[in-house]
Amino acid sequence: MNKTVSKEFEIIVIGGGHAGIEASLITARLGHKAALITLDKNKIGAMNCNPSVGGVAKGVVVREIDALGGEMGKAADATALQFKLLNTSNGPAVQALRVQSDKIAYSRYMQKAVSEQSNLIVIEGAVKNLLIAEGKISGVELNNGKILSSKMVILTTGTYLQPITYQGKESKIEGPDGEKKVVNNISHQLKGLGFKLKRFKTGTSPRILTNTIDFSGLKVEPGTNLPLKFSCCSKKTNLLSFEKQLPCYLLHTNEKTHQIIRKNSHLSPIFYKPDIGTGPRYCPSIEDKIYRFADKERHQIFLEPESRELDTTYIQGLSTSLPAEIQAGILKTLPGLEKAVVKK
Repeated sequence: MNKTVSKEFEIIVIGGGHAGIEASLITARLGHKAALITLDKNKIGAMNCNPSVGGVAKGVVVREIDALGGEMGKAADATALQFKLLNTSNGPAVQALRVQSDKIAYSRYMQKAVSEQSNLIVIEGAVKNLLIAEGKISGVELNNGKILSSKMVILTTGTYLQPITYQGKESKIEGPDGEKKVVNNISHQLKGLGFKLKRFKTGTSPRILTNTIDFSGLKVEPGTNLPLKFSCCSKKTNLLSFEKQLPCYLLHTNEKTHQIIRKNSHLSPIFYKPDIGTGPRYCPSIEDKIYRFADKERHQIFLEPESRELDTTYIQGLSTSLPAEIQAGILKTLPGLEKAVVKK
């Protein structure tokens, strides 16, 4: 049976994360008929890892995106929990803006941005096949059998392209937050077309219930009391005031923490499966830091709010792939987290 083309587009973007949002928005804003295909419309712009935008390197990228007509800077300004200027003890050349984002508000902002953009249609579904004719892309086939034709397809699949999650010796074929609707066939197609594929890896920090943290002995890390923003389009009068910003908190690992990690390092896929993939250069997991920087007596840990609508706190600097029970033991060695309860 011949499959009929149900929609025709100039450009199709696969994936509704940071890159997919920007690619689909700028495509539509340039006057092209575009489609954004995502597994779940309610997860467009989801911050599955660290709920922040910017930093020393990424902050430059955010402003470059803004200069090119992108949305990330505006979204970060509009949904901030805290504005922080980094490296203030150094010169302006290395200072950088970092925004602690409200992950729920950020995702909601981006969902609204793509849904209201003219020339752009958001389609919920999974891509089964890339359609290629005479060496050129001609569209995609969805899992439900629908055919979408296009002159160009942009892949922004992120961590949803043939993903595997590890927790100790256990592994699962799933995406962030246990997402089962992942994309596998595109990887096989790309490999068949002669593309060399490479797997990347990253650890994830536990999220803990905020009301189980003892903040009394922790160092408060407030935002910066300056009129800071990422986007040149954001009005200063609409930015979150310094008084309404939420603080972060600083603590450190200790020898007890390091002992538990060293004792159980054989349970981390970083060590028992070293060919698992290439990790981020400047964001190593805690077990990797203990191994690579064995001379360090302690490492920084930041407690960061995730959203005004959530009861969880993100532990920046404690990304790991160790088993859940080992993670719980690590937390008990950290000041203020002796009674912390892990949400996920």
